[in-house]
Amino acid sequence: MPLRAKNMPVIEWVKQYFDYDPETGIFTWKNPTCIAAIKGRALGTPDKGGYLRMRCMGVRFFAHRAAWAWIHGDWPPENMQVDHINGNPADNRICNLRLADNAQQQMNLRRRKLGASGLRGVVRDNKTGNWRAQLMHNKRSIYLGTFKDKNEARAAYLAAARERFGDFVIDKAVQP
Repeated sequence: MPLRAKNMPVIEWVKQYFDYDPETGIFTWKNPTCIAAIKGRALGTPDKGGYLRMRCMGVRFFAHRAAWAWIHGDWPPENMQVDHINGNPADNRICNLRLADNAQQQMNLRRRKLGASGLRGVVRDNKTGNWRAQLMHNKRSIYLGTFKDKNEARAAYLAAARERFGDFVIDKAVQP
């Protein structure tokens, strides 16, 4: 079985055993390698984060990375990640996948907890009661200003984030 760095199979090997539908993002068995596999059956088992993992002949890999390789002819570069544009880790349609570096990927994460403000990049200064806008980039906090209104702080954060990260910035916070 041909393998690549980090135990990742070469794309020709993946295409030998699986079919991929770019419209649905679903992989199916083409040539099953074990008794439990059924030709045409959808592949992928969700991990704790909801990403689909596939396994064939003892090699495990993510379905979104395999989808990228299937369409583009090779696995994503080591320093890049395959980002799900809509944030759904099980949606592996090729139109929902794009390459991202780590900073861009972090901007597209949906946070579980946004703090007291309810807005990403906005924190309350307990001493003054004002709202502080800040942005994390390359593991450094960038101060963007202090504002009396939290929506003004949010606007400053979004402007700075879009300047640095473009389309990777999501704005899902509900502003009261």
